[in-house]
Amino acid sequence: MERERRSRDYWREQLSEYWDGGLTIQEYCELKDLPYENVRRWIGILKKEREGK
Repeated sequence: MERERRSRDYWREQLSEYWDGGLTIQEYCELKDLPYENVRRWIGILKKEREGK
């Protein structure tokens, strides 16, 4: 559970820049050197959370 919390917090922080910027997912991944599939997965997870609030 603790690991999931850290991961969720990590991705929430990482993707806050993505949502505030005007980059595509691919551009953002290249800029931040992040794995594309992981970013897409976490965008989906966190987008659902954001919409639920």
